[in-house]
Amino acid sequence: MFRRLGSVVVRGWPYILGFWALLLLGLWFVAPSWEKVGQSGQFAYLPSDAPSRQAESLYREAFPGQKPGSSIVIVVARDDRELSADDLRFIEGILAVRLKETLQPIGPDGVVVRIRTPGEGLTGVLLRSQDSRAALVYVELTTEFLDAQNWSKVDAVEGVLSELERDQTKPAGLEIALAGSAVLGRDNGRAEAESAKAIEGWTVLVVVVLLLIVYRAPLLAALPLLTVAVAVEVSLRLLGLLAEYAHLNLFQGVKTYVTVVGYGAGVDYCLFLVARCREEWASGKSGPLGVGAALGRVGAAITASAATVTFGIAMMGVAEFGKFRQAGLGIAFAVAVVLMASLSFTPALLCLTGRWALWPRHNPPPVDPDAEVGGVWGWLARQIARWPGRIWLGTVLVMTPFAVYAVAKFDLVSYDLTRSVPADSASTKGLRSLRQHFPAGTTGTVTVLLRNEGVDFRTKEGQALIAELSQRLGARAEELKLADHRSIADPLGTTPAARAKVPQTPFAQDAVRAKAAEYYVGSGVAGGNVTRLDLVPKEDPFTEAGLSHLDDLEAVVREELPDGLKGSTEVRLMGSAPSMRDLKRVTQRDQIRVDIAVVLGVFFVLVVLLRRIAISFYLIVSVVFSYFTTMGVTLLVFAAFEDGSFPGLDWRVPFFLFTILVAVGEDYNIFLMTRIDEEKKRHGSIAGVTVALTKTGGVITSCGLIMAGTFGSLFAGSLTELRQMGFALAFGVLLDTFVVRPVLVPAFLVFIRQKPWKGRLAG
Repeated sequence: MFRRLGSVVVRGWPYILGFWALLLLGLWFVAPSWEKVGQSGQFAYLPSDAPSRQAESLYREAFPGQKPGSSIVIVVARDDRELSADDLRFIEGILAVRLKETLQPIGPDGVVVRIRTPGEGLTGVLLRSQDSRAALVYVELTTEFLDAQNWSKVDAVEGVLSELERDQTKPAGLEIALAGSAVLGRDNGRAEAESAKAIEGWTVLVVVVLLLIVYRAPLLAALPLLTVAVAVEVSLRLLGLLAEYAHLNLFQGVKTYVTVVGYGAGVDYCLFLVARCREEWASGKSGPLGVGAALGRVGAAITASAATVTFGIAMMGVAEFGKFRQAGLGIAFAVAVVLMASLSFTPALLCLTGRWALWPRHNPPPVDPDAEVGGVWGWLARQIARWPGRIWLGTVLVMTPFAVYAVAKFDLVSYDLTRSVPADSASTKGLRSLRQHFPAGTTGTVTVLLRNEGVDFRTKEGQALIAELSQRLGARAEELKLADHRSIADPLGTTPAARAKVPQTPFAQDAVRAKAAEYYVGSGVAGGNVTRLDLVPKEDPFTEAGLSHLDDLEAVVREELPDGLKGSTEVRLMGSAPSMRDLKRVTQRDQIRVDIAVVLGVFFVLVVLLRRIAISFYLIVSVVFSYFTTMGVTLLVFAAFEDGSFPGLDWRVPFFLFTILVAVGEDYNIFLMTRIDEEKKRHGSIAGVTVALTKTGGVITSCGLIMAGTFGSLFAGSLTELRQMGFALAFGVLLDTFVVRPVLVPAFLVFIRQKPWKGRLAG
């Protein structure tokens, strides 16, 4: 098949170049830009049966005039004394007015619902700190905190604050900071977008430099880069068409993974073709004929390698979390396009350039296929041939402690988004200011929805049940780490300032509750059968401690329901923290599901390609072992640089690391195994292993270095998760390049072929 493809390329290479040029040109004008079709957000990718998604559905049904969303919180504070009357007049008369003018339109049909201030009637007390040194201006939004629609609103608020600072309208000594979930989401999204651009630039630069170092031939280095650049661009634009016309809801971050993996894998495939082409030219074949022969010999190995990567990464499609599914399908699609380009566009370019691709060394030196190879790979092959068992065991013993540590710390992952954004971001500074005067959970209120078809919460009887529940929760506030809780029974909360705001007479309290019923009791299809409680945690709900505490909080709410509500009340939690908790549960299930699917999928491909079950099983075990070793080293490295207690790696790192490392690790193993099969026909079963190692050592190592370099470009990103991912992937690829593929795999093959069971295992 690939010999025929080689003949087609040799005869029709001008048409192949024209096809790719026209395809790229056509997509450039037809396909939408990635910025147009790439989606933002996080919780919208949770499955529809996630508890927080069901809570949001109930909320929309019961409170049609209100929309759950994120917030922009402006912290106005003084560190040395209480806020003065002038400070409060500035907030109400200047800051709030400017915000309302700038953020138009304001209403439930837009992004901004309303702007709440500390001087706003009875509810203003909720926006003043207990020490009277700070106040909040709350901009309520309808969108979730990672939605890109928030960015312009946050920027507009920052613009207002800058104008007030510049015009010296702000009272002297008054400090103003930005906090809130929408600001955190904006900072995270902007850092991700800026990181993506930096990563793309560094990826290209790293590939160019490494190719020049490897080949010392500018034109030969340019051919793989041109191939991959065209293939990745075609992939992204085809995915853009699918997103626009097939309603494929791709998220923005897919582009980064497609670029990094596409460049790494694509350059590898081109390098193997170029290396084999140089061998054919060295044997005396002319330019185009050498290209056709090289493609005929190595095409199957390249395709098999790409099939492993594509099939393995595509297994992410079984995930529940939509972002994982999209990343898997998007990366797999890109690798398939890169493969097609490597098997057609690259050889066509080589036919065009001929031996000029090797300039300034036009003629590679002749190669004797039977000559003993020297250098480090020849030396390593001879050592493995002498002591395969000792070398294998020694290598395993060195790697095992790190793998064991990774298994022991497997649950040490962090879902704390506040740790990911840069330390100098507005949200980080604002959060520090907020925590000095308010409970950390102020901007992450947990909303509890209670639904009971037999109770009308608009009546005194229904409200009495909620009052009883509120008293029970108040009695356990310290245990539950609650700073405050609000409901139809305590509309302004339970703090001393809130209680002092409302005259303690039955008439006054009834009047406040009647007004508060519009907010706390449902009015939609569910009618008065739904009510809400707002719980303000003492801890930041985005931290690991805050997330883990939610389970206890929900359990206590169910436990403390009065007799009139027990057994027949539906309890649901809503807000950023419950959504993050669902994200954690779903992605932890996905980790197990996808890991199993990747292992089984790659194992199936290996068995089909190699037709040896035992060796295929060993190859899988070796890369999984490499993954755990990499995880152990990554955990130790990042824990060593952590100032305080290390919360763990970002939750995305173990997931993507396992999928990519297993797929790419087998990628290199397949190149080695196909060369072993070729060499053993000439040199025998054992010598075939060592000869294949010496002949592929240089090119596979070059591929590994370039792949590690492309993954290392993730360090150019400012987000913690990207840096952790970059280190882990780069280290994992280097470990596979310099240990697993050249040591663990050949030593195992030589060892079993020296023993009586070699006929059953080695083939």
